[in-house]
Amino acid sequence: MDQPTYRPYGNQVLSDDYYPSVIFSISLLPGAGDGNHLYKMWHQAPNEIAGPTLAVSDSDGGTLWTLVGKLQFTDSSYVIGSHPAVVYNVKGFSQGSGVGPYLYKMWYWTGTATPDVSSLKAAGSNDGLNWTSLGAITQDVSQPLVDGTLGSFFYNFEGPGCVIYNPTPINIPGRPFTYAYVMYYDLTSGTTVNNGSSLRTIGLAYSIDGLKWYRYGSAPVLIPKGSGSLPPSTSSTYGWDDTFVSRASVVNDGTIYHAFYTGSNQNFAGNPPELHGIGHAISRDGATWSEDWSNPLFYYNNGISWRSGRTHAPSVFYHVEASAFQMWFNGGTGALGTNQGIGYASS
Repeated sequence: MDQPTYRPYGNQVLSDDYYPSVIFSISLLPGAGDGNHLYKMWHQAPNEIAGPTLAVSDSDGGTLWTLVGKLQFTDSSYVIGSHPAVVYNVKGFSQGSGVGPYLYKMWYWTGTATPDVSSLKAAGSNDGLNWTSLGAITQDVSQPLVDGTLGSFFYNFEGPGCVIYNPTPINIPGRPFTYAYVMYYDLTSGTTVNNGSSLRTIGLAYSIDGLKWYRYGSAPVLIPKGSGSLPPSTSSTYGWDDTFVSRASVVNDGTIYHAFYTGSNQNFAGNPPELHGIGHAISRDGATWSEDWSNPLFYYNNGISWRSGRTHAPSVFYHVEASAFQMWFNGGTGALGTNQGIGYASS
């Protein structure tokens, strides 16, 4: 496709139509503005003076979208955010203590990398447009998502990739998918590699309530192939994702887990250098991954003009009945804040 599928703010100078988070429900997703639809997408809107904002759009087929508007928050706790990860429960999420229930939950990033979880926020909504804060995010001190140790895999938190909801949790310690919430999240080491960027990896965490999180394992679950130890490999031969992996979208097809993720290499030029392609990996348990031999699935140098500067940030849904995947992803030609669009693919 020579043009992005969706670019609602493309005519604005500070357009930033990217980082989609898409959900689907055959029973129709309730919403504000133009009513109920099969699909909803939360994505970044034009950058404001204080930073990025979020918006929501609706669709009935997943390719033609209608912009509902920028997200509205009903309290003063909202911090301008980016990188949304949204889940939906037709029965509603109960937060306890009289809060909620809400039909939608969202986790998002403030846009500033932090050596703790202070930049991760959570909110609830019943229409996808109007949101209320769910309270402070915390991490278990014995299993922290980030540790603030400069140069370690777990130095900085840099946003959620996706959150998976389990409606029947049994909470077995050390087994993430027995909990109500599982999050794949982005990490940076704080130490720079070529092009001035920090090594990026993907961690796995789980939670009972979506507010207090526990890290799984002693290492990230997706680590660049050239970076099994720090600092990254100095080999003159690099794979496409040898230095940077981020923004995982994980789905289960009923048998195995599939991860679709952003990857890049410290040797490749570009702005930024860490958002150049989308790869695929499979796993039996959601923690130990095997990369697809045909990676990358999409790359910035595929000859598609609208994503010739970057191709990244997949959001994937798996249709069990049709045995088919749908992917929405980001592309662009220039620096962050310009010429960003959202594309679509199916398999």
